[in-house]
Amino acid sequence: MKTKSVFILTMLIGIVIAGCSKKPEQKTLEEVKETELISKQFPEAQKEVKAVLDSLFASIQNRNIEELLS
Repeated sequence: MKTKSVFILTMLIGIVIAGCSKKPEQKTLEEVKETELISKQFPEAQKEVKAVLDSLFASIQNRNIEELLS
């Protein structure tokens, strides 16, 4: 019984040590490109968003509810 416990304990310690010694995975080129999207500027999309926000603001100022709902 004691031999079994020592064997199991030795195996568990070995598994824990082997699991903890893994090196962190390095990022692939695709992952690096995906993170670059965050820092990129998109002027066309910014212009579109600004146009929509400006039209919403104008509709609110004019109290045009039908235009806001559409």
